[in-house]
Amino acid sequence: MTLVVTVPTARLATNIGSLPDGVELHVWDFTTPPPASRLDIVVPPYMGATGSLSALQGLDVGLVQSQSIGYDGVAERLPDGMPFANAASVHETSTAELAVTLMLVAQRQFPRFVRAQDRGEWSPVFAESLADRRVLLVGFGGVGTGIARRLAPFEVEMTAVARSARVEQVDGVGEIVVHGIEELSALLPEAEIVVLSLPGGDATNHLFDSGVLGRMADGALLVNVGRGR
Repeated sequence: MTLVVTVPTARLATNIGSLPDGVELHVWDFTTPPPASRLDIVVPPYMGATGSLSALQGLDVGLVQSQSIGYDGVAERLPDGMPFANAASVHETSTAELAVTLMLVAQRQFPRFVRAQDRGEWSPVFAESLADRRVLLVGFGGVGTGIARRLAPFEVEMTAVARSARVEQVDGVGEIVVHGIEELSALLPEAEIVVLSLPGGDATNHLFDSGVLGRMADGALLVNVGRGR
């Protein structure tokens, strides 16, 4: 029996490397006819994958394996009865790195320095450090805990908010009290940096509206690495 697998780019096929006997790998980006009518595992393109799922209509597909954590809009476009898996646990590390990078870049005013450098100006300024800042993590799943682990060495004061209140033991950080989302409004005014790592969906859509933003302290930094809406 041969297992037929498709990936959207030649680079991804190369990165997979050698495959065991019985696995047939094809590069298929959904813009050309499929390599077979029966596909055991299909990996859609990373960007814009949801909109291209109609290319699977009429095919016999064992599993659609997304490259993204989110699955917004998939149910509306995926052919009926076709199994789908998101890429939970794949992007947590890189997204957490991005969140910490954005905090450092903003606190240290890197954009200002880059613009001054482009103008050929020497423009020193006293920038804020990340150390000693009060950081509120809104969303405490895989990405939120990943951010907490990477923030720990920066000597910040961390508070977390999630859908449900709980106490979590995070490797490299220790015990973190996670507040319920109903406490968000009360916690916001004390935070100097607010980091969003929220999932998509109706529960989080427009969660940070003008009223919630208005509860933030003047001069506080908002970093959003969550899902689109």
